[in-house]
Amino acid sequence: MKLRLITALVSLLCALPAQASEGSDGSLSDLLWPAVNLAIAGALQVVNNMVGTFVTLDAAMHTQSNILGLLMWINLGLVVFNLIPAFPMDGGRVLRAALATQMAYRNATHIASLIGQGLAVVFVIYGLINGLWSLPLIAIFVFLAARQEVSYVMETG
Repeated sequence: MKLRLITALVSLLCALPAQASEGSDGSLSDLLWPAVNLAIAGALQVVNNMVGTFVTLDAAMHTQSNILGLLMWINLGLVVFNLIPAFPMDGGRVLRAALATQMAYRNATHIASLIGQGLAVVFVIYGLINGLWSLPLIAIFVFLAARQEVSYVMETG
């Protein structure tokens, strides 16, 4: 049973497009993973309600009383984080798709990339000031990935 479930998930992942190509509306496929995280969080909340517990964000961060509540808050955090309009994250791809309806795909990619790189710089500064050492590492990834993506789009036309 577990093997069939894993096989079904892998084949679903293989069928998903890796990137939205020029001329296609990638915004719906780019909202897929945040929607999955939201569905998981909703399912975990239903289970928590059935058990009769609700875990606030503060309690989830400071206690180990309810792993399902913690997982629910982690999934909600992933939804919010992935929808930040920092290209190449999901929110940045949705931004590019929205911009591409008003301008050329190359220009939309370039603008979304610049916004992503700007947000990455803000993340680095905020992380260093507040001692959140993982945030600058994530920001460096976002910055470099945005540069690589815009270079690829500019080269391929």
